Amino acid sequence: QTEVLTLVTNSLKVDLENNNQYIQALSLIAIGNLATQDMARDLASDVEKLLRSTNSYLRKKACLATIRLLKKEPDLIDHMAERIMSLLKDRSHGVLITGMQLMIEVLAILPEWKDEFLKLTPSLVRLLRNF
Repeated sequence: QTEVLTLVTNSLKVDLENNNQYIQALSLIAIGNLATQDMARDLASDVEKLLRSTNSYLRKKACLATIRLLKKEPDLIDHMAERIMSLLKDRSHGVLITGMQLMIEVLAILPEWKDEFLKLTPSLVRLLRNF
């Protein structure tokens, strides 16, 4: 079983680095549905790279995959904190909505982050009103 998981993880890693956005997105969808705790640790840095993508479609998919990764490995939250905060300032409607879902999941795991997210409330309201 561990050999199969290793093969799947490596295959997903290769797909995340593909030049085709749809192959990358499909890999992110698979991570969002299938990731185990070990896969979460192994793929977190690759998914985080796509959270910085200039392509809003990939940022949205990476955000959804991050929800699964953080559920499986909550220790990754501290590592991804800056990136999570920046998603809540994104100008893309889809990314902003998925960023808010990610924020809700982070608060379910670590309620002590409430104060950090409260600081972003005025800018979130402003962004949502302007869409």
